[in-house]
Amino acid sequence: MSRKKDKHKLRDASAGTSTIQPSRPTSGDDREPVAERRPVPVLLIALLVALVFWGELYVMRHGGDIGGEKGAFPAMVYFPFKSYAEIPKPPGGAAEGVKFYGQYCAICHQANGMGIPGQFPPLAGSDWVLEEGPNRVIRLMLNGIQGPITVNGQPFNNAMPPWRDIMDDAKVAAVATYIRSTWGNKVPPVKPEEVKAIRDATADRTSAWSAQELLALPTK
Repeated sequence: MSRKKDKHKLRDASAGTSTIQPSRPTSGDDREPVAERRPVPVLLIALLVALVFWGELYVMRHGGDIGGEKGAFPAMVYFPFKSYAEIPKPPGGAAEGVKFYGQYCAICHQANGMGIPGQFPPLAGSDWVLEEGPNRVIRLMLNGIQGPITVNGQPFNNAMPPWRDIMDDAKVAAVATYIRSTWGNKVPPVKPEEVKAIRDATADRTSAWSAQELLALPTK
């Protein structure tokens, strides 16, 4: 009898117990995602422009030669030389010019002064470089040149950036002396005083020269 009563009690207890159902997760937002087109913030555009401008200035100032002689040797700039020690150091003012030429000029005119055919004219044996006076070369370096130009009978049509705000008188004179006394070129060196005189005389000029304008000027 006691066993039957216990079974009845268990049955009654189970009958009175409610089954707990697991709760279903609810979503706060059942909407489908929609792609939106929003304008790029002006501040972000300005920042990108500033970064690009700074990068261009850095390359113009350093020619990719990061760290100078203390940094990694820029083999592409000084090809075919493999170290700074292998680069010939010409006498006179050109000794400083070889370094600045490698930083500012070699990327276009090449370390051997032969330029890039059809793109950038050679400086080795150039009729422009071998002029008796440096008047045109100095002006060209200070303000750059743009448009067609004929060098040693070969036509070129490209642009050279101005170095007026990048190189001081001593650097311009050193580079001009270097290109006028290297690769077989043998014409008189350029003095910083000559650069200063032309810099002062052309202080108001903000545009690049054309070949026609420079040819109309005396060489010295």
